[in-house]
Amino acid sequence: MPFNIPHCKSQAPVTYAVAAVSSIRFSSSSSLPALVPPPPPLHEENPFAALLASDPPPPEPLRQVLATGDVHSALRGLPGLAHQLFRWAETTPCGFPRSASAFAAVLVPLARANHIRVAYPVSLRALHLGLLLPLVSLLLSGPLAPAPLSLLNLLLSLSTKYSKECKARDATPDTCSTLCLSAFREMASHGVAPDVKDCNKVLRVLRDAARWDDMSAVHAEMLQLGIEPSIVTYNTLLDSFSKEGRKDKIDMLLKEMEARGSSCLPNDVTYNVVIAGLARKGYLEEAAELVEEMRLSKKASSFTYNPLITGLLARGFVKKVDDLQLEMENEGIMPTVVTYNAMIHGLLQSGQIEAAQAKFVEMRAMGLLPDVITYNSLLNGSVEPLIVGRVIGEVLDSFNPCVKMMVTYNSNKLVFNGHEIYPSAVVSKPRVEVQGGDLRSFFTLVMTDPDVPGPSDPYLREHLHWIVTDIPGTTDASFGRQIISYESPRPSIGIHRFIFVLFKQQGRQNVTVPSFRDHFNTRQFAEENDLGLPVAAVYFNAQRETAARRR
Repeated sequence: MPFNIPHCKSQAPVTYAVAAVSSIRFSSSSSLPALVPPPPPLHEENPFAALLASDPPPPEPLRQVLATGDVHSALRGLPGLAHQLFRWAETTPCGFPRSASAFAAVLVPLARANHIRVAYPVSLRALHLGLLLPLVSLLLSGPLAPAPLSLLNLLLSLSTKYSKECKARDATPDTCSTLCLSAFREMASHGVAPDVKDCNKVLRVLRDAARWDDMSAVHAEMLQLGIEPSIVTYNTLLDSFSKEGRKDKIDMLLKEMEARGSSCLPNDVTYNVVIAGLARKGYLEEAAELVEEMRLSKKASSFTYNPLITGLLARGFVKKVDDLQLEMENEGIMPTVVTYNAMIHGLLQSGQIEAAQAKFVEMRAMGLLPDVITYNSLLNGSVEPLIVGRVIGEVLDSFNPCVKMMVTYNSNKLVFNGHEIYPSAVVSKPRVEVQGGDLRSFFTLVMTDPDVPGPSDPYLREHLHWIVTDIPGTTDASFGRQIISYESPRPSIGIHRFIFVLFKQQGRQNVTVPSFRDHFNTRQFAEENDLGLPVAAVYFNAQRETAARRR
């Protein structure tokens, strides 16, 4: 776009520019760290002076704009040229001037033309250079004021967007929350009311930084500015006060929501947030009352019950959890994987291993697929019964279970540590699933009985029942190489332990085949074949059946 500007061969335009821009110069320093370390600041009074003297020189008509000395005026009403200036300057060795005034010169024409999407990367660059707060201040109180509200909302939104990256750079948890809080208060101090969506973003950052008092203050300032809170506003505030255990604040906010009418009436998300917070802090009676309210209003879901179940089990109220599960079923609310994970974890934490295992069986019977949380809970609770059953100590050294192994007889009888199974139910070899690793990892399975001929005098210890090697991860034993065939348990004296042990191989390998089934030693077998410690183990008990039982 041509300009009626005479060509200047001297540095006089630069001198004029210094005088023109000095009146709107604003410090680009900030007390907050930039998201990326900014280069050294420019020393010229005119932030664009270095661009005018760049090599190669600026193209037309950018050279004419820079030569005026009043870039702000030259770009007024020309958003396309403003964006062109930014993009060209970023390609120069020095980059776009690191000055709030320079960024304002480009952003204001873009915002006034409603080119907010184009203004986004420019604003993002200002944020990365640590210029966001100086820029907000300049737009609110400098010669360019009043700046478009859309631009101020964009800058406020950006101040909340990169909190994770900022937190990663600084160990202080409230560094980035301070940035967005300062931007919000700068706008509020000038009577500028941000969009409620951007206010909600500020509240979320403050919540994540556990700045409860600042959240209350922002909420109060929103009301003073005439900003109508949304349901998201209240849910965010309730979430924070629930985490803090501020029941007084929760009651106050719920009443405020009801007073505001239909637009802010508490919904199922609201109650679920509050229930989760109350249960986490131990206010179980209050949480149960809200669950009952939700049930009566037909708004309850598994999300409503899950936090209360977790809270009850954390304090040992197993019977109440059973009652809640029955209530859910009566209301037609199906438990989810999250529900069962909460019950399994809580039961294991309270030492009720068999009850947790029963929930796992129940979960699978309902067609729910266990996830990594389910298996991690079971793995963490799988060592203690091995110690109690003397499997660790007599047969295995202490180890850390890191792979889930599932042993199932007759397609429906899952093996759990210490459970008793009749010999007639284990005649056929089981399905042994390795739910860990991948197809490139391989495992060895050993089944052994350390109680032969009887637990009081096991002089034949151990008796080998089965060995399968080269089982690919995520498959089952049928995909491996059987080197010792399955022998069904036939205990004759006392109660025997039948132990399944899983080792992870270093790769496909040939293992030494034991010569005899009696006097087998699992530790020695693992050592001879460089198998290391087990990655999983499970055992069941069995004793001789009576003739009547076999019939």
